[in-house]
Amino acid sequence: MASGTPFVGLRCPVLTGVKMLPTKYLSGAQKRNKRKRENQLIESQKGAIHRFFSASTNVPPKDNPKDLEEDDQDTHDQEQEQNLDEVQINQDDEDNQVIQDGDGEESFSEIFDPKTWDNLDNKRRDILIEKGPMRELNLQFPKDNLGRHFSYTFYQRKLSNSEIVDRKWLVYSKHVDKVYCFCCRLFKSNETKSLLAHAGLSDWKHLSGRLKQHENSTEHMRNMNTWNELRSRLSKNKMIDDDLQREIAKEKERCRQVLVRIVAAVKFCAKNNLPLRGTNEKIYQDSNGIFLGSIEMIAEFDTVMQEHIRHIQNNEIHHHYLGHNIQNELILLIADTVRRYIFSIIKGAKYFSIILDCTPDKSHEEQMTLIVRCVNISSSTPRVEEFFLCFLPVDDTSGFGLFTELMDRLELLELNVEDFLCGMVIWHDILFYINMVSKKLQSKTVCMDAALEQIKGVVLYFKKYRAEGFSRIIDIAKEIAEEMDVELVFPRSRQAKRKKHFDEQNDQNEEEALSAIESFRVNYFLVMIDMAIASWNSRFEQMEIFENIFGFLLNSERLKSLDDRDLRKCCTTFAKTFTHDDSSDIDLNDFISELQVLQVTLPDVLMIASEILQFITIADCYPNVSIAYRILLTKVKWLGYLFYREGCIDKC
Repeated sequence: MASGTPFVGLRCPVLTGVKMLPTKYLSGAQKRNKRKRENQLIESQKGAIHRFFSASTNVPPKDNPKDLEEDDQDTHDQEQEQNLDEVQINQDDEDNQVIQDGDGEESFSEIFDPKTWDNLDNKRRDILIEKGPMRELNLQFPKDNLGRHFSYTFYQRKLSNSEIVDRKWLVYSKHVDKVYCFCCRLFKSNETKSLLAHAGLSDWKHLSGRLKQHENSTEHMRNMNTWNELRSRLSKNKMIDDDLQREIAKEKERCRQVLVRIVAAVKFCAKNNLPLRGTNEKIYQDSNGIFLGSIEMIAEFDTVMQEHIRHIQNNEIHHHYLGHNIQNELILLIADTVRRYIFSIIKGAKYFSIILDCTPDKSHEEQMTLIVRCVNISSSTPRVEEFFLCFLPVDDTSGFGLFTELMDRLELLELNVEDFLCGMVIWHDILFYINMVSKKLQSKTVCMDAALEQIKGVVLYFKKYRAEGFSRIIDIAKEIAEEMDVELVFPRSRQAKRKKHFDEQNDQNEEEALSAIESFRVNYFLVMIDMAIASWNSRFEQMEIFENIFGFLLNSERLKSLDDRDLRKCCTTFAKTFTHDDSSDIDLNDFISELQVLQVTLPDVLMIASEILQFITIADCYPNVSIAYRILLTKVKWLGYLFYREGCIDKC
């Protein structure tokens, strides 16, 4: 401000009494669009874990997917290398220790799409030559205007002696619905005129003849020899740039080892529900988060991570793999792998049931928990397991809305709805609580037959109590009233006066007392007991249906007690229940024969359903009985869930 210039103060108005705008919630359409974008993101990440780790085909289904870093490095290890070259992590211009990551130039899977092979650099060409064409399985091929489409049978060539050989050079592009020749596409010359080497071929009607003509051509054979020779040289490092190739392989191995340690740090944080990032993303600084702190700790003892951090600090590398983007991507990839492992167990079990619960979260958005229960038969000992799959945002909380949301999600998860057993748990708002029975039903060791006996016992108790309990209640009440010096008087309503006949007894007080007690019995006691019986029966009527279908399989004692007539009747009911459109899960006659043999071979000790399943699994000669017990054990132990909600979950 210039000297001598008077200072003019600006008066700012003070806002008082200003009300904050109410919180604005998303509309139904906005929620659906948001969920659609999230589903698209999840779908785009499916199978992307194979960019970082090879999938060994020798691993049995029971192996734990947690051991991602211990995958076989010899199987398709080159699939990991390309991704390491493509993941970009940008560096801050002012401070080289700020860790950021960016997107690669193209997806790893797109390299194997022949439509992108017009302008290949040497690095990608070497990868294609060494790994060969990638063939995707279980694709649904689109049909053309004539109703024709590509088929996997075109990959096979039938020789004159009926021998079948594989056309390893044939590549199908699902993006353009065309086929190409792998070697001719890579090593094409200006004189090449075949569509299989240029724009691709989609003439499905004449494809067999065109393929036969192409594979017998001189140019195709020459390109095949070139491909095989180059692949052999690359595997033996006998190329002109073999020294450079060795350096590249060494660098790739270093990046692979670094990535294994990064995945271990991400898994540690995710497994223990720890936040990965802090207030900054600078290594060796305060408040940089648990993830970078774990990397710093690993570097204190591990030479590989020490060397990696030294390269970062000396500005020798630009791809750090320590930024927030790679963390998020690894979490999604690991989650997708675990989810696929769960799906493999569910599909292997074939029969499964669903547990649903709907509750609002803190953002007042209704969400539904999806849990699947099935018999895990991937190991030698069958186990009944429950798997949490996801939270489902729900816009329509009606029965039809929940059913529609469930069916859409099952279709998205590619689970067979036809094998979906009706085991959905519906939690009631008001439950009639009986302390001793509820504790018994909530026990972890309770089995289905014991639960049924408890339920039947409660109903019988109510009926007996209704017939005989009222007089005992009156006697006990009188004793308590005498001890407390309280007059036992029921509320009396005004009695209508009438003229009595000469032969009537004139005991008005006794008549009024009897009418008051009878009114209490009819209008209160009987109504309460009848409502309790009706409520109990309505809640557990599905259990009675369950017993009619599965009762004879619940334990060995009930199974052995059946004669041939009763056994056939029970087996027929079971077979009819699980028959749909002339297709049955079991063969009735074989099922009866197997159970007749099982009645004799079962030990004399009492065995429950899960123990019987283990027994017949070891015997390995009761296939239909095994199916029946797997279906039985798939049914949900829902009694515990019902009582658990009332007693243990706080009302929101």
